Amino acid sequence: MPLKLFYLFPLAVLFAPLALAENAANLVVDADPAVVVIKPLAEGRRLIRPPALEFLLRIDAECHAEAEIASISISIADTQKALTTTDLDDTAPIATRITIPARQVSPIAVEDFCPMESPAAADELVVRDALTAHVSLRCTSDAGESITYASRALDVMLHCEAAADTQGELPSLIAR
Repeated sequence: MPLKLFYLFPLAVLFAPLALAENAANLVVDADPAVVVIKPLAEGRRLIRPPALEFLLRIDAECHAEAEIASISISIADTQKALTTTDLDDTAPIATRITIPARQVSPIAVEDFCPMESPAAADELVVRDALTAHVSLRCTSDAGESITYASRALDVMLHCEAAADTQGELPSLIAR
C-alpha cells in the first residue's frame, strides 16, 4: 500500500497548483502619471518641489469563486485610503483618485529642463517611479479571510509652463 501512495505523490504535486489557482484572488493596479506644470528654471541642475499630486488608480480586483470583496486598501507615501463594500460597485475596474500632500513628496532633481532661455525646448519630462502605490485586497468567505497584495510604481509628468501656455490643455498645477 505505501508503494501505491509513492506513485500518486508526483500527480498530487503536479495538480496542486491548478487547485490553488482556482482559489486565488486577482489584483491588478494601473495608474496615470500625475501632471505638474512648472515655471521655467535657471540653467543647470535644480530641485523641483512638486505640489500635491493626484493619481487616478484603476484597480481590477476579484476574489475567488466563493469569496466576496470586503475591502481594498491603498497606501502611497504616508497617505492611506480604504474602499469598503459601500464604496464599491460591481463594475471592474474600480477607479479612484488619491491625492498625496506636497509634504509627502520628495523633491525631483532635473537638469536643463524648462530653461528660462528657451522653455519650449524641453516641454515635458516623465519622472519614472517617483512614488509607489501599495494595494491590498481583502476577501471574505464562509471559510475565512484572505489578503492579496500588489504594488505599482507611479510616474510624474512634468510640463514646462511656457510650453503649456502654447498648448492650453494642461492642468494649472504650478510648482514653485
